[in-house]
Amino acid sequence: TAYNNATTGAGELAASFFTGTDRTTITVNAALIAGTSSIKMACANAVTDAILDSTRVFSADGLTTSGSDYSSLVTSIMAGFQQDASNIHSLSETAVNQQQFLKEKLSNGTSVNTDEEMVNLIILQQAYTASSRVISVVSELFNILLATV
Repeated sequence: TAYNNATTGAGELAASFFTGTDRTTITVNAALIAGTSSIKMACANAVTDAILDSTRVFSADGLTTSGSDYSSLVTSIMAGFQQDASNIHSLSETAVNQQQFLKEKLSNGTSVNTDEEMVNLIILQQAYTASSRVISVVSELFNILLATV
């Protein structure tokens, strides 16, 4: 409004500094981008006063502030973004720690210690060899006993 109400000089864009209907379609007027029109020189003071006006109330996407100028609004938005980024970082660290814990727990529950298993295998092999020898001796003794009877 401050821009549109200012006096328009020759070759200056009379109105509609921005075009579009909502936050997804807003853009700078094509005539300004193309250089076929220039910005109104007489609007500088009015636009500056409008930007610095601290009697506005802003409400959008859950952010509501009153008695703010554009600078305060930007500060509020940036503080919100910073808080959200901090929360996301904290959640990310928690998720990474949880993942490492679960990975270690799974590894401890399912992994095989090859050194320990090799020792167990050697012990079992030696026990089998000893048992086999005992059975051979007992069998030989029975054969001798049967032969003597």
